[in-house]
Amino acid sequence: MTSPRAIATLALGVLVALSGVSGAAQGGRFRYVTTARQLGPVAYRDPLGVPSPDGRWLATHVGLHLRVEPLAGGPFRELGEGRRRRLHLVWRPDSRTVVAREADRERTWFDWSEYDAVRGTRTLLWADRESLVPPDGNAAERGDLLELAFAADGRAAGLVVRDGGRQVWIFDAAGTVLETIGEPGRLSNIAWKPDGGVACVDAGGARPNLSLDCGRAPGRPDLGEVRGPIAFDADGGAFVGRPNDRGTLDLWRLDLDTGAAERISDFTRDTYAPMPSPTAASSSSCRSTP
Repeated sequence: MTSPRAIATLALGVLVALSGVSGAAQGGRFRYVTTARQLGPVAYRDPLGVPSPDGRWLATHVGLHLRVEPLAGGPFRELGEGRRRRLHLVWRPDSRTVVAREADRERTWFDWSEYDAVRGTRTLLWADRESLVPPDGNAAERGDLLELAFAADGRAAGLVVRDGGRQVWIFDAAGTVLETIGEPGRLSNIAWKPDGGVACVDAGGARPNLSLDCGRAPGRPDLGEVRGPIAFDADGGAFVGRPNDRGTLDLWRLDLDTGAAERISDFTRDTYAPMPSPTAASSSSCRSTP
């Protein structure tokens, strides 16, 4: 039996949380957390929701509004100005700083900002660096960085546009590029594993699959088709979104040791996008229409 955990997920524009041990099959239950309304019927308008690593806070982005509120309930605080689109959200391990990939309304520019959730201030991510320079000297702009995931020690794993694909780059907390991994590919949804490795979704095969060594090893078809963000628990499990025969997505837990799969959700709309925390695998995001 796995250790207790919670899963938050967004369905029909309502963020809820599942608490229990191993999902609905072992007595897990959902509770309401907050509402983040989708502003249209297509996936790129999905609201974003990311719990802080300490499990206390939830950062959401709907339309042009970035907000932070307590997961236990309470008033929210709006961060930044309402003229920026946030395309990716992630917390630093301090559970105070929200990092966002941003663009203007027309998506003519892209950059990264970080927001202090306590003071409400905004600064550029790694502002002292005009570009990101890997060991081979082939620099990239901050706007070429599509995704970030932070480890507990402050390092970050990112996906950077390179040669028509996406390559895994590892950064220290200050933005120095420590290494690049493998060749560019059709990679997305990067995440740290409990053992310190980096995983992602690899769409280089017939279907998107989970790669447990992103950039070095291809996706594993034996674990089934995977859609959207992924997360891991300390018990050898991965949380993923998988399609069902209704044409929507359900949240599943995959046992990476045995290959066994357990469905966590069975809603009429999409449920996917797990996000990690030290004591929980938390999830938020969905595609739905009113």
